[in-house]
Amino acid sequence: MNEVKKMLFLQQRFHILSLFSNSKSQCNITPAYAYAWFAGVYPSQSKTAVWHLPYKDQFEINDEAINSLHELLSDRWSAKNPIGFLELEGHLGFVHQGEVWSSVVEEIAGKSLIEQAFSTGGWNRSKLCKACRYLYLTNCLDADLWGVLLERTPELASVVTGEFGAGDICFE
Repeated sequence: MNEVKKMLFLQQRFHILSLFSNSKSQCNITPAYAYAWFAGVYPSQSKTAVWHLPYKDQFEINDEAINSLHELLSDRWSAKNPIGFLELEGHLGFVHQGEVWSSVVEEIAGKSLIEQAFSTGGWNRSKLCKACRYLYLTNCLDADLWGVLLERTPELASVVTGEFGAGDICFE
């Protein structure tokens, strides 16, 4: 059954990305929703589209991780205690070792929900950038938050805050 579900997921992914990238399509798919499917991020912020619901377990970055990240960023921003990207990585237990990012969190017991979501999901900087870009594209967080989050990591600014359009999709 897992192989069938994976096949259906890939077919649905292809269909959604095809609709998004086809300028003649009558179906309006938002860049955030298309990006979620493109990058393997569960589109938890989508309140109208339901095409992802049967495939919750097929996305590389799950809904728990996205919701926890959203909550952390939102709470810190609301408390006027914003977090930077490097601080966020440290909070999640990531350390830089040359070009390799690895989690140093060994125990899950006693960790916050977000630490559990990130430490158990095999997260790295690439996945964290994808999750942040999805949240950026949804406009679910204050626009000024992104400048503060990426202030000390300007090389990531275009990765996280870049727009997503039909030209970003290639079916090869």
